[in-house]
Amino acid sequence: MATAHSTEQIGTDAWDGFDVTHRLSKDEIDASVQALADHPMVNAILDAANVSMVVVNPQLQIVAANQAILATLGESDASAIIGKRLGEAICCINADAAETGCASGNCSQCGATGSVLESFQSGRIVLGECLIETQKTNRRKVTEYSIKATPVIISGEAFCVVALQDISDGKRRQALERVFIHDLSNILTGLIGWSEDLAEFSTGDLKTAASSIEILAWRLAQEVKYYKILIEVESHVFKPDFKTVYPIEAIETLQVLFQRHDATQDKTLKTIQPIPSTGFKTDPFLLERVLINMVKNAFEETPVGGAVEIGCTMTKEAVRFTVWNETPIPKKVASRIFERSFSTKSGSGRGLGTYSMKLFGEDVLGGTVSFTSSNKAGTTFYIELPIRDQPMP
Repeated sequence: MATAHSTEQIGTDAWDGFDVTHRLSKDEIDASVQALADHPMVNAILDAANVSMVVVNPQLQIVAANQAILATLGESDASAIIGKRLGEAICCINADAAETGCASGNCSQCGATGSVLESFQSGRIVLGECLIETQKTNRRKVTEYSIKATPVIISGEAFCVVALQDISDGKRRQALERVFIHDLSNILTGLIGWSEDLAEFSTGDLKTAASSIEILAWRLAQEVKYYKILIEVESHVFKPDFKTVYPIEAIETLQVLFQRHDATQDKTLKTIQPIPSTGFKTDPFLLERVLINMVKNAFEETPVGGAVEIGCTMTKEAVRFTVWNETPIPKKVASRIFERSFSTKSGSGRGLGTYSMKLFGEDVLGGTVSFTSSNKAGTTFYIELPIRDQPMP
């Protein structure tokens, strides 16, 4: 019932010319099945896929199926679903809702049927999503699928290869992430507000404790915001907020953030002078996150008593921020430094820092994120952003 297409939403006009009452006879279906069987490459492709796949004719009847969908349906042989429409094969509760069966009635809003019809009519690959409620042996189940419908011509006949992938777990996780991050952000807003009041009206040790709570709550709020944006960027729904940023202010903010940071114990963050005073347009939060991750990584590789250096240079075309530390990156690590979840540290849940540098700095801000490293010169990470009068489209 629910749909989401890569092209325009299917409307009733997309069903013009399609007669839901017309189906091929068994002999006609058998002829199509044989035509596909005469092309061994078709079956090889179907069974090489690790997602459920069927081939349907223009009447939306199944004429071939792979082992993945048969296993999902608990069938041992494709003959059990040959000639049926997709909803009928997977026991969709709407398949028998209308006299003419699947592809009629409520099915006019089905993302699976709509994607296949659009693919036949346009001659193009169509991507979609659908939510299907099925019932088998008195047990109901709701499943969300991604759909890929690919039109093909085999032996002069038109068919559509339909791939279905269960995305229910991913959809549930996305929903839980949204709710969790939203609720956590609201709690942190209240915690920060109360800690500010407590710090303002307290004295002595209580004031010191309240100030520490305020700082930690604020840092946690920033981390929650960072992960929320990371999820949105990976989902291609994030829109950057371009504002004028001044390099000196950005670096001063980093100095403040790392004054009492765990990573800076017995280490120093130095600023390489001079810092440009000219402003430029970018998303300040994303730039800050890139620089924070660069500085954190540099401190992690800096020995006690050492220093991390941050600097900035600017030309008419670009602004470049650099973060240096004295430790070189081993060659076996250098090639993987920006991979998601890759980390030289032990334990799970690491490796997003360098990955997000690249993701934010290049995919969203349109800049370049990279590094240079050698035994003699140490390691310098940098982000270079183009100077532009207007935000990116």
